[in-house]
Amino acid sequence: MHSKEDLLEQYGSVRTSRVLQQLYNFAFITPTAIDNLNRQALDEAWGRELNVLKKYIAITLYWSIEQGRFIEVTDGFIVTAGLLRNRYSVPIYLKFEQNKNTRSINQPWALTFAGLGHDIDDVSEFPAAPEVPKSPEIAIGNEIVVRDEHILGERSERVPFLQGIGTVAQICALTGAIQWSIYRGLQQPCWYFGKVQYYVPIYLQNQENITATPDLVVPIEIGQDNLPIFVRTALNPESQTTYYSNIRPVVARADQLKPWVVSSWAAKVVSVDEVE
Repeated sequence: MHSKEDLLEQYGSVRTSRVLQQLYNFAFITPTAIDNLNRQALDEAWGRELNVLKKYIAITLYWSIEQGRFIEVTDGFIVTAGLLRNRYSVPIYLKFEQNKNTRSINQPWALTFAGLGHDIDDVSEFPAAPEVPKSPEIAIGNEIVVRDEHILGERSERVPFLQGIGTVAQICALTGAIQWSIYRGLQQPCWYFGKVQYYVPIYLQNQENITATPDLVVPIEIGQDNLPIFVRTALNPESQTTYYSNIRPVVARADQLKPWVVSSWAAKVVSVDEVE
């Protein structure tokens, strides 16, 4: 038997930014299964080498295991492909079997199948899709703490429009822009370091079109009680698209994302670090 506890131990800690590598450590991902999943799901842009789709699997697989939404079969287990469905709204399933590939012996599992339930032999009942973990509430008015030495120092090239003014003024501009977007409900839930948090768009040069690609995208961490909102980094959405692969799993369809996310991804400049 493959217990929930055993699978979670094999999956490893979710408190990591290397989620895709974690999937590769857990399972050998056969190209055929990934191609079949891409072909059967609704058509959408999954990025270079389908890396966003692979990270989607990594995140939703953890949810399925953690919530006990998998079924055991001979030499393996079955989960849904997250919330993905085909054009007829039929769920798509993933089958993991014990890895027998001697070239990837350190991976306990292999993703061998992606498709519809009627294509899996000897299985009559299938698991439910995982639930997306609940987003934390944002207490309006909480202090926002910006890791300024990283954003304004080590990564100052990402904020050229803030150059020429003092550090305190730069911090005030960033925190004010974050509050401005939160007040308008522009924050987008995402999976970030093992829990649901938010990405917030930053509009500092033009605030007339809140559906357009923002100047920056920042991940915010919501603390408990009255702890400050923490901002670790800031991303340039035109060249750093890592945020999208953390956002995509929280909705069933890509068109359910915030408009600024949709437009930013559509206008993406795919970089070599697209996912990780």
